[in-house]
Amino acid sequence: MRTLLGKTLEELKEIALELSLPAFTAKQIADWLYKKRVTSIDKMTNLSKSARERLAKEFVIGIDQTLQVVTSQDGTKNISSSRKAQQSSKAQQGRKAQQSRKAQQSSRAQRGNKARQSSKAQRGVRALQSSRGAHREA
Repeated sequence: MRTLLGKTLEELKEIALELSLPAFTAKQIADWLYKKRVTSIDKMTNLSKSARERLAKEFVIGIDQTLQVVTSQDGTKNISSSRKAQQSSKAQQGRKAQQSRKAQQSSRAQRGNKARQSSKAQRGVRALQSSRGAHREA
């Protein structure tokens, strides 16, 4: 059996003609494959039953698992099998959690730096006040 998934519109037109189907059938098949992401030729309901039967005799979609769209951090979308998408999603969640921990650590460090700076400033003010007080007494 040959696979449909991965074929270009031109290749799908050749397949349609080979099966004695109208050329516009290629566009319909492409829509089912790449827009609607069907996993079975039987679900291509805008094709006639005989067209689906002819197609199914020689072709399979080419994937057994449900497809998922995974959006990358840069906004690109990748089509993956469910299992691959789950692994990718877990990895992405791990990266987000790690980034969140780093942000929290950075925030704590900044608060600590501010507290130390504030403490130094307060000591400086006290030292200045005490030296003025000692200066007045003299």
